[in-house]
Amino acid sequence: MTAKFATILCAAATVLVCAPRASFADEKKTPLEEQMSTMNKSFKTLKKQLGDPSKKDSSLELIAAIKKAAHASKDLEPAKAKDVPEKDRAKFITDYKAAMDKLVTGFDTLEKAVKADNADGAKAALEDLTKQKGDGHKQFQKDEDK
Repeated sequence: MTAKFATILCAAATVLVCAPRASFADEKKTPLEEQMSTMNKSFKTLKKQLGDPSKKDSSLELIAAIKKAAHASKDLEPAKAKDVPEKDRAKFITDYKAAMDKLVTGFDTLEKAVKADNADGAKAALEDLTKQKGDGHKQFQKDEDK
């Protein structure tokens, strides 16, 4: 190793060691964010593979994971609730829970279509769920989280 290379390597190592790092505490997700992240990841995969009959079992597993996370999410409060005036907060939370129930019902519909090998029904259910997701995020998610 040449002296010049060793100097560059040492400088690079120093930069990596001394560079400011994002704090893991700053990146910690709330329990609701964790559930939503699980749903989002599974939903993205589901959208990609739903039309593939060879992935039916995998699609049903993804739907089950999403429904489980949706049920868990229903009992959690969106961060935006703290920004809602006290007089409107109870309605906001009730609306959120109703939206989560509707989401689960939508995934029930999708699950039935997948089990029945009903491609058109699955596609229609997926389109409805995609719309619900967007509407829910607009209504219940803080602007900086979108």
